[in-house]
Formats: sequence, structure tokens, C-alpha cells
Amino acid sequence: MDKNRTNGEQNLVEWAWPHLGERRRFCRLLDPRLEGRFSIKGAQKALQLAAQCLSRDQKATPLMSEVVEVLKPLPYLKDMASSSSYFQGLQAERSGSSENARKECSWGFQGPDIQ
Repeated sequence: MDKNRTNGEQNLVEWAWPHLGERRRFCRLLDPRLEGRFSIKGAQKALQLAAQCLSRDQKATPLMSEVVEVLKPLPYLKDMASSSSYFQGLQAERSGSSENARKECSWGFQGPDIQ
């Protein structure tokens, strides 16, 4: 809980929940301070993992050992967003400059089915 934020942004899980399953909202979950210095595939895998961890079905949530195994290779992925044309879509999404950029920002992200 961050009481310094507005009501809709105080609880990180509640704020992130609707973004996890929406391809077009994927970019809103990424920290803009990364400035493209992240792997697109790594970000997708991390967000899919986050959605699994937040599943209301306890049988669908991964074990911590599974979380570790998914996260281990992510720092070594080389598909950096800053070297991709998609990063421009991310930047435009953040600035709200174009509807087309918002659509491009999904990077083919397949959001999990969140129950």
C-alpha cells in the first residue's frame, strides 16, 4: 500500500490486475525509468508469471521453485526494447500521442486467462 498515491493506485495488485490480461495495457506495467533497457520477451515472461502468481485458483499458482526457474534466464535475453521499433510504440503509449502506437505496444504479448 502506498498512501501517497491516488485511491486507484494505492494497492499495486489492484492497480496491475486489469493490465495483466490486456494486450494493449501491457506497456503500462513497465517502469518508464527502464527507458527500453529490458528484454521484450523477458518482460512478457515476467508479466505472465506475475499473472499466474496472482491467480485466484491456488492450484494455478506456481511454486517458488518454478518462479525462480522462470526468472533465472531473463537477465540474459538479448532482445532489448530500446533497439526495437516497438519501443517507439511504448514511448508513444506513455505520452498518449497516437492510437496506432497504443496498438503496437502489445509486442505480441499473450496475456494469461485471469480468473
